[in-house]
Amino acid sequence: MVNRIALLIDRQHLHVLEGTASDQDIETKLARSIQIPDSLRFDEAPDKFGDWLKQELAELGVNANRTVFALESPYVLQQCITLPGKTEHDLARMVDLHVAGSQFIAAEEAKYDFLIESRGAENKTGILLALTTSDLLNSFQHAFNCADLKLDLLTTANYACTRYVRSKLPEATHDCDLLIFKDAHHLRLTAFVDSAIVALHEEQLNEDSLNEEQLIHATRRFRGSVKQKVDEHRELQKILLVCSQTEHSTLVPAIHAEFDIKPQLIDFESLFPENISAAECVPHALCCLQGLLLMAEESKSKRLDILNPTGVKSARQKTLIAAFSAAGIACVLLIIAFSYIRHRSSAIDAEFTTLQNELNAITEKNQKGQSIIAKVNAMRDWENTNINWFHEITELQKRMPDSKQAYLSELDFSVRGIEQPPKATGSGFAKKQADVMRMNEQFSSDSHQFVVNPKPFFESDVVEKFPLQFELDIELIQPKVFSAKSRNNASVNKEPAN
Repeated sequence: MVNRIALLIDRQHLHVLEGTASDQDIETKLARSIQIPDSLRFDEAPDKFGDWLKQELAELGVNANRTVFALESPYVLQQCITLPGKTEHDLARMVDLHVAGSQFIAAEEAKYDFLIESRGAENKTGILLALTTSDLLNSFQHAFNCADLKLDLLTTANYACTRYVRSKLPEATHDCDLLIFKDAHHLRLTAFVDSAIVALHEEQLNEDSLNEEQLIHATRRFRGSVKQKVDEHRELQKILLVCSQTEHSTLVPAIHAEFDIKPQLIDFESLFPENISAAECVPHALCCLQGLLLMAEESKSKRLDILNPTGVKSARQKTLIAAFSAAGIACVLLIIAFSYIRHRSSAIDAEFTTLQNELNAITEKNQKGQSIIAKVNAMRDWENTNINWFHEITELQKRMPDSKQAYLSELDFSVRGIEQPPKATGSGFAKKQADVMRMNEQFSSDSHQFVVNPKPFFESDVVEKFPLQFELDIELIQPKVFSAKSRNNASVNKEPAN
C-alpha cells in the first residue's frame, strides 16, 4: 500500500485527500477542502498556483509525493462508443481514427485514453473514451512540479465518482440502469446496460441555487443520446440518485416526472468515512477523491489514465516514435557494422602477422640456402681448376724465409673461376726489410708459376721481435709441367676418400 495524495480543483476550491487504498478498502488520513484565492486561479497563473499549493500542503503536514488528479468538465470530453470486437491493438487503431475525425480537438493536440468497458454480443465492444488537450495536461504537470509533487494518475472526475459509488454499493449498482450524481456545481449521469457503462454525461450547473429547469434539460439531452443504446436492451427500470439530503425534495419529483420512475436515493453522508466530517471536505469531492485512490491501485488495463494512455498515440507521438525507432535501428545496424569491421580488421591483422612471420622464415631459409649454394659453387669451381693444391702449398712453403726472420700469421687460397688464375693472400711479420724483399724475390723467380703483386710493408708493435708487418698477394699460374696424366693421378687418388 502506497501513501498518495488525491487532488480535485473545483471552481474556487482545492480538495485534498491523503490516504491509501487496497482492493476496496480505503484508509483516509486527511481530507480538506481549501478555498483558492482569486489571484491564484490555476488557468491564469499556474506557477503561483504551484507555489501556493506547496505551501498549503506543508501547513497540512502532507508528506506523500505521489499524486493522483481528476479533471472536471469542460476540460475533458467523455464518450462511450461501440466498436467491433477486435484485439486491443486493432481497437486502439480504430479509437485513433475516431479521435482524428473528432471536431472538438485536433489530433496532433489531443491527449486521450480508452478503456474496454464491455464485450457484448454480436461481436461488439464497448469503449469508454476520455479526451483532452496536451497543453492542458502539460500545464497541470508544470504546476505540480512547482509544488514538488509527482503526478501518477490523471483521470476524469465523472468516472472516478462512478467507480467509487459502484465499489461502495456493488449490490445497488449491479442492476442499475442510470446513475445520477449531483453535487454543488456538476450534474453527472451514467447509463448502464448489464452493469457495463454505455454513456456518460457531465454538465456544469449555475453557481446559484439548484435550477430545476436546467436539470430537466440536461437529463433530456442525456436520455436522447442514450435512448437507442438502452432501449434496444430494455427500458429504464432502476435509477440511482446520489445527492445531499437538502436536494432530495427537488430532484426526486423532477426525475420521477421525466423518466416515470422513482429514483432510489443515496446520501453523500452514507458514503463518508467514519473519521472524516463534512466540515473538513465537501461530500461530493470526497467521493471523487476516494475513487481516484481506488483507480490508482488498479492495473493500467482497468483504469482510465489520460496522462499515460495505453495503446493510443497522437500523430505527433507516432512521428516521434517512428523517428526514434528508425534512429535506434540505424544505431544498432551501425554498431553491428562497426563490430564486424573491427572484428574483420583484427582477423586480417592476425593473418598479415602470420604471413609476415612465414615470409621472414622463408627469407631466412633462402639466405641460408644462398650461402650454401655459394659455397657449393665455390667448391665446384675449386674442383674444376684441376689444381694440385698440395703441390702449390708445398711450392709456397719452399720459398718462405726461415721462421726466425719472418712468418705468416694468415694465409688464404681462393679460386676465381676458370678464366682467372687462383690466388693466395696473406699477412705476416718480419724482422728486417731485407727478409721481406728476399721472400718476394723467391716467389718472383719462377714467373711461370707465381706472379707477385707487391704490397707495402710498415712498422708494427704487435709483435715485439718482428717490428715489420707485411702483406702477401700472389697469383698462382697453373704450371705447364702438369700433364693430363698427373691430373688423372690426382683424380684417382681422390676415389678412396669417397
